[in-house]
Amino acid sequence: MAFYLRQNRSWLLLAPVFLVFSRCAPTSVVNESTGKVDGALVYKKHCVSCHGKGGDRGLSNAANLKKSTLRSSEIRKTILYGTENGMSAYEEVITNNEELNALVKHVKSLQED
Repeated sequence: MAFYLRQNRSWLLLAPVFLVFSRCAPTSVVNESTGKVDGALVYKKHCVSCHGKGGDRGLSNAANLKKSTLRSSEIRKTILYGTENGMSAYEEVITNNEELNALVKHVKSLQED
């Protein structure tokens, strides 16, 4: 798998890294005890490799989610359509609205007040 980094117009091959993280990612994003989608599990599956567990990892120019001041609607738009700073769009990856809403809520919870 390759990711295109727009800022320096070069290809970065991350296949080995992707394989490691994809094997660690949870397969289900539903909390077994509640039966509902868990935003933390969605985050772990799709976001933790760049943003880190606490949201402040910053790998590959990833935004520090702890310092973010984005509103929920802006977080949703960023997840779906990506950014010009290198974040890929996830509109074809996270297609379930319940998962997206849970992820937005979790990302919002990482922000420092």
